[in-house]
Amino acid sequence: WQLAQRPDLQDRLRADPTLMPVAVEETLRLWSPVDHGTRRTTREVAVGEVTLPAGARVVLLTGAANRDPRKFPDPDTFRLDRGPIRHLTFGHGFERFRIQYFQYVVISPIVDARVITAVKSGARTV
Repeated sequence: WQLAQRPDLQDRLRADPTLMPVAVEETLRLWSPVDHGTRRTTREVAVGEVTLPAGARVVLLTGAANRDPRKFPDPDTFRLDRGPIRHLTFGHGFERFRIQYFQYVVISPIVDARVITAVKSGARTV
């Protein structure tokens, strides 16, 4: 819906379709399909100034982490100039790479084809 509301973004993507991967990443950062999850600690671990015991239940707020102003200046704004984005939408470590592979091999080509076609045609909605 950002593209539908922001003709300036559409114009940038029309002028430079190589920004499409950035648009996909920024979309995933702002509107994660899963905004939270839970885990259990396997050992005692320090998080900031708090020590969590082994077996503690931890809630991961992915949506909040992806909008952390220390990592993402102007975090609530959809931007095509962020450069490489290290969001937590797909988690971290092996889980991230497994899911990210699916995104790039299966999902991105479909999204790219649909959005590029709409952007090139001058459509104001995707």
